[in-house]
Amino acid sequence: METKNPIRLYGEEILRKPCEDVKFPNPDLKKTIMSMFLIMYKAKGVGLAANQVGLNEKIAVINVDESLKEEEQVILINPTIISSEGTQESEEGCLSIPGIMSPRKRFAKIKVKNYDLDGSEYEFECEDLLAIACQHEIDHLNGKFFTDGLEPIQRVLIENKLKKMARAVKNYNKEHK
Repeated sequence: METKNPIRLYGEEILRKPCEDVKFPNPDLKKTIMSMFLIMYKAKGVGLAANQVGLNEKIAVINVDESLKEEEQVILINPTIISSEGTQESEEGCLSIPGIMSPRKRFAKIKVKNYDLDGSEYEFECEDLLAIACQHEIDHLNGKFFTDGLEPIQRVLIENKLKKMARAVKNYNKEHK
């Protein structure tokens, strides 16, 4: 992973490609996850998906705890939402779309099928901010942005900013190849 600006920005192709499942055993998995947490904390985010740092694997890291306690870290590996209930709305943003926030509806409570570092499957339930963060990161792993699910009026309000950002990223990448 790059060190100067490892977070990919809206408009970069990798962010729209669904990620591949992590294969086990994976000797680099723990190192990758540790690096992702460091990048996320440095960027002051609560979640980060692998494709946001240029990797094409279904890995995401989350910590919604304000004090950043290690025991509050959530690691998503090949996650799938298997059930959901209720709705909640909150102001949502994204490290790959800096400066843009918008109200977004999400499920209030979800159950996720996930894998641990050794490839053992397990399930967990979450709600509130953690449920929002899990849904946001799982969307990323499937090539989607939080903006894709906005109400039409909210989408219209940010559409020009998104187009401008995508053009800037495309031009930058052309110039620096």
